[in-house]
This record gives sequence, structure tokens and C-alpha cells, in this order.
Amino acid sequence: MRKIIVHYHIFKNAGTTLDAILQQSFPNSWVPFDLSLPSASINQVELEGFIQANPKVMVFSSHQARLPVPLSGDFKVYPLVFLRHPIDRVASIYHYLRRLPDKEARPASAFAKSHNMADFVRWRLEEAHGAVIRNFQTIFLSGDTRDVRLSIASSEHLVAARSQLAALPFFGLVEAFDLSVSRMSDFLVPIFGPINTQHSVLNANHLRPDTLEERLEQIQIELGEGVHSELLEANSYDLALYRDAESLFFSR
Repeated sequence: MRKIIVHYHIFKNAGTTLDAILQQSFPNSWVPFDLSLPSASINQVELEGFIQANPKVMVFSSHQARLPVPLSGDFKVYPLVFLRHPIDRVASIYHYLRRLPDKEARPASAFAKSHNMADFVRWRLEEAHGAVIRNFQTIFLSGDTRDVRLSIASSEHLVAARSQLAALPFFGLVEAFDLSVSRMSDFLVPIFGPINTQHSVLNANHLRPDTLEERLEQIQIELGEGVHSELLEANSYDLALYRDAESLFFSR
């Protein structure tokens, strides 16, 4: 049976660095797969069709593909998913958008460049601006394939996301990236052979504090109590999911 790796690439969860690792290990059989509409989602059937249409490809990476993995008698999928503390992820998004060259400008980037983080978060939390910083990882893991501009997380999303998380044979944490990559290698090597895990961290802001605790404290100061509280409330499901992920990750 054909063996396939699918990187379910959650935006700003170290996915660019992970893709670089996969590309150097599978230089002739790695491809990205996303639809032209940025807010689109790819369900099991659509992903299966793309896999079947590319018989020589071994590794697929997609921002839009959603769990659960395709089930087929022709191939078996080995999923890769990385989670991140949701509040730290928001700050990473903000600083990433500010670093984008003007030629790659998008509305969110232009707003980030012209506003402080508190203003950006307040603006981005509006429902009209999508779920990117509102329980996005919960929505992603739940398998919800609706337009992400319209998705609003519910307790049902959290139940589904927790179930998907517990069922994953492997997942990583951005905050424990090196250990996660080592575990990923242990997961993949018996099936796919040697993995070159040497890497440089890509798309990172090296001016931010090193520890998660320091970064979260800095974020709270920059946002102010009011916006910080709004952000915590808007990510209550993601925070619960991340606590579950930490517990599972460090108990395995």
C-alpha cells in the first residue's frame, strides 16, 4: 500500500520550518496543495482526489486540508500537526504581517503595519475579519470545512477537536519544537526511512523573548487589560485544547 505524509499546516505554527525539513528529506516528492481562495477548506474527499492524481508524490503540505485523514484502500496517510499556545500565536501573526514586504501587502498586513498590537487585535477580533485569531486551532482540528471567514467555534467544535487530537498518532508543539521534530522522526523513520531533521527556524521574530512565559507577559502589557481579556475570551476553546495538547504531549 502506498504510504503518504500529509502536513496539516496551521498558519503560524512553525509550518514553514517543518516544510523545509520535509523538502530536504523528500526533495523530489514534496508538494503543497491549497486552493486559490485563501479562505477555502479541503475535505477528505478533495484531498484524496489530489493524492490519487499525484501518484509519484509522497509528501503533501496544505494550509487548507482538514482532518480526519482520507481513508483509502490505495494509500495510508501519516498526518503531521503542530499546535501552538493561541495567545503567543496571535502575537506571531501580528509581527509576521508587519514584516511582509509592501509588494506582498494584504489588508491585514497594511493594518498591522500602521497600528499597534492592541488596535490590530481589537480589529481582527471582529467577526467580519474571520476566525484567524478566534479559536482557530479548535476550528481547524474539529474538521469544520466551512469558509473560515464565517466559522465560529462552539463547544461541539472543541469536543470534535479533542477527539481528533487524541486520535492523532503524532502531533507536535511549537513551544517544544526540537523535541517534537525528534518525535516526528521516530514516527516517520520506520515507514519512510531516514529523515534529515537539521533546520533553521524560518519566519520567526528573533527580537521576541525566548520563553513562552516572558512572551505572554509582554503580550499582556502591550494589549492592556481590556483587549487582553477580550483575546482570552475569544480563544477560550483554543486555550482548553492547548492545555489538553500539553498534557498529552508530555505524558507520552
